[in-house]
Amino acid sequence: MNESPLGKAVVGVHLVAGTDGQWFKPDWRPGASDYDYSPGAVHAFREWLRRRYEGNLSRMRDAWDDSDVTFDTASMPDEKQRSPDQWFLDPEAGKDRRVIDANLFSDAGKMETLNHFAREFKQAITRPMFVSAYVHNKLHANRVWIESPWLDGTLAVQEY
Repeated sequence: MNESPLGKAVVGVHLVAGTDGQWFKPDWRPGASDYDYSPGAVHAFREWLRRRYEGNLSRMRDAWDDSDVTFDTASMPDEKQRSPDQWFLDPEAGKDRRVIDANLFSDAGKMETLNHFAREFKQAITRPMFVSAYVHNKLHANRVWIESPWLDGTLAVQEY
């Protein structure tokens, strides 16, 4: 893009991936889980929890209201746990806090990936460029793009 006449006309890119550009996993459908339950994802979730709770197991146990959970045994919530009876999750309720943490982890991975691609693109192009992305969770994405020196903006459908 740096050398071609058409490439020189490009002022920015909009990063998309997944089912419809919102970074959902490829087999996502409404009502389906957006979680990755693979061994690698579970390991990453546990490491993320260690960072989130600063290695303080008591803090995580208190937050999750689970005296048996450890950083080595924490698991992603299953579909039933992710479908609460109420509309909103209560961060003070242990069962909800676990789901909230898993949602934050899931979105953090997507945002870190977006930030990585934006950085790689901007470093490869030798002139100023605008980089944006379409995301499904504007609330969690806002913090990432505000703090990112690489991602200039995010877009989302607000009805979600």
